[in-house]
Amino acid sequence: MRHASFVSRHLLALQGVLGLLGSTVFPVGADGVEQDTVALIQVLSPDRLLVDGPDGERVVRVRGVHSDQSCLPDHQLAWARRVLPPGARVALDVPGSTEPQQVRFQWRGAWLDWGFVLLRTGHVLPGGAAGDGTRVPRDYAMAVRDARSEGRGMWGECMRGRAIRRSDAIPRDASGVPVAILDGIAMVESQHNGRPWPWTLNVAGQGYFFLSREAAWGAVRRLESQHFDQFDVGLMQVNWRYHRNRFRNSWEALDPGISRQVAADILLEQWRRTGSLAAAIANYHSARPAAGQAYLQRVALAVARIRKSSQGATR
Repeated sequence: MRHASFVSRHLLALQGVLGLLGSTVFPVGADGVEQDTVALIQVLSPDRLLVDGPDGERVVRVRGVHSDQSCLPDHQLAWARRVLPPGARVALDVPGSTEPQQVRFQWRGAWLDWGFVLLRTGHVLPGGAAGDGTRVPRDYAMAVRDARSEGRGMWGECMRGRAIRRSDAIPRDASGVPVAILDGIAMVESQHNGRPWPWTLNVAGQGYFFLSREAAWGAVRRLESQHFDQFDVGLMQVNWRYHRNRFRNSWEALDPGISRQVAADILLEQWRRTGSLAAAIANYHSARPAAGQAYLQRVALAVARIRKSSQGATR
């Protein structure tokens, strides 16, 4: 696979936070949900809404999320109130219940899961509103990881230390490939602003960054619709022409953890074939000796920098 020299002028799809709400990948409610709606009086916090329904005024807690009031509460509240202004209609899954609810709202003709949107935009943390131990749905967990990857909301501001620096939110590899090698390859393949960036494409040798997974996926879908497959995708820049069969679909190819595991699989195959990890790393980029050796040197340098940074952080 080829590696492009990425430049900031190729930072595409400058989406505002509200722009994410139009994405078709957000979970939506069923048709006819309007029958169960109540009127919103005011957003008290992103995870607590004051509503007026048949049973009168009451506070509804949003299931599966928790608002961290120590982290930009004014910013969070102002954003939530713009999305859900007074008078908006919201749908509850169990009207009248005192337990945390799944809350849905209408945006551009679709009913969206408010908890999912909050997590995806980095305005809340996962978990029960009252610490009730509610199991976090898989799509909620993915929304948190994507928001962390993008540094959205709290992940980009008051929790910067907990956002991805190298691959901190990506499941660690258990294949036998050294984690440091995978980290180094990620830095060489998709580095932007000092860290690997999972929403990256390399199209016929030209690199592009996107500000969201949805935007990157939209670009991949446009390429697919044109029957063009000579591009590298995701955190580890896996070549779509030769390795698409390793993914279920192009959306999955952008998943940082899956991209990392596929890269580990490719490296292991090359390692077994050549008997050399160094040769496997070189071949990950190119079978041409000169290009492969130059790539190996870049990875080695990236690994050394990562280790030095990690040692400095622990002192």
